[in-house]
Amino acid sequence: KQLRDLGISIDIKSNHERLGIYLTNSLDIDQHAISGHMPNLQQEHEKSTNIKNQEDILAIIGNPPYFNGKSQALSKIIDQKISDTYKKNLHEKKINLDDLYIKFIKLAEYKIAEINRSQCGVVGIITNNSFLDGVTHRKMRESLYNSFDEIYILNLHGNARKKENDQNVFDIMVGVKIRHFDGHENLGICFERNKIEKNFQHCFVVDKIISRDLFCSMTYIAPLYLYQKNNPDDLLFDSSKNTIIKIPNFTPQFQQFYSQLNFASKPSPEHIMAYIYAILHCPLYRQKYLEFLKTDFPAIAFTQNEKIFYDYQNLGQKLIDFHLLKNLPDDREIKVSFDFEINNSCEIFIEQKTPPTPTSHKLILQTNAKKLINFEGFAKEIYDFEIGSYRPIDKWLTYRINDQVALNLSDIEHLKNMIIAIKNTQIVMNKIADLNQAYLSR
Repeated sequence: KQLRDLGISIDIKSNHERLGIYLTNSLDIDQHAISGHMPNLQQEHEKSTNIKNQEDILAIIGNPPYFNGKSQALSKIIDQKISDTYKKNLHEKKINLDDLYIKFIKLAEYKIAEINRSQCGVVGIITNNSFLDGVTHRKMRESLYNSFDEIYILNLHGNARKKENDQNVFDIMVGVKIRHFDGHENLGICFERNKIEKNFQHCFVVDKIISRDLFCSMTYIAPLYLYQKNNPDDLLFDSSKNTIIKIPNFTPQFQQFYSQLNFASKPSPEHIMAYIYAILHCPLYRQKYLEFLKTDFPAIAFTQNEKIFYDYQNLGQKLIDFHLLKNLPDDREIKVSFDFEINNSCEIFIEQKTPPTPTSHKLILQTNAKKLINFEGFAKEIYDFEIGSYRPIDKWLTYRINDQVALNLSDIEHLKNMIIAIKNTQIVMNKIADLNQAYLSR
């Protein structure tokens, strides 16, 4: 009835369609026979096994049973996969990897990373949180790290057995964790409207899931690609013809313009995005169209001069790389020094920061042990550089000081890379400014 209310009709007799819902043991992906005395169950098993072994599945979600013991369910392939990865070379006397939630995670990992032809997909699972810091789970963590592009974990704590004081939202003894594993690759430009005051600087490239309040208030995102099935009409039904395809996120009007673009070298969607990103970082564009940018979405003039297009595209691609902290130049002017011994296992808590000044090109961080970390070789305008309403370097440090977040050498290197990225962003924006309004050329 609810499907009919949504205007979805299912004509089983004429189209032989059915909802893609099956009675099956998800962990059972082995090819084995079901008694012919139960034809309906046999048919369910054959169809679901075919899907689990042959079809690409975009999303796997679930709340597996909280059962810490060996399951009697048929899961030979999954058990073997766990032995080959999660249990391999552990050298532990007691290996606590028989919990059902671990088998479901391995099923999802196996399906997305090994069976899917596209090797793309999203997994969202609610489980207990023993995986987060369990000694015998270290190979499991390593396997997931290698299989997925992004992993997001919301740890709800609440483990009474570990004496965690948080109240468990599910009213159970073990701690709870919500995991999101993402196997899609995409880029997008996020921006803001209606909240711009003095300057337009609310624009940034992203390659991860973001919060809608990235720029303080409502943040809009324009992804470069949209992922969808090539037969969207059958999205709810059992259709073996459906495959996942990615489509450039361009309007029909722009697609028509693009098809008529007379360039010797046809730009890719990534080239077009880089061109747009360069225009959005053009100081003259930001100043000239400020009043329009305050009230509406950015509009981009698209040059039909191939050389000018690629001049902007090359600079825009540099900005994208810098803002994603990729392909950064080797900047030997930015130096980091410590007045104490440090190694990869050290935890550093920053207590105070002293930003650069017009006369001192140095950021000084004081630890809670009264030791100093010095970042030398960058000017005050780099520290004060704003994206949206934030100064990224100051914001990054302030959060970690106020919340007393432990830093390590990787975090220090990350901060150094932020400094290098912002420094080179200013250099590239000056080069874009030197092009004046060339993007208006026909």
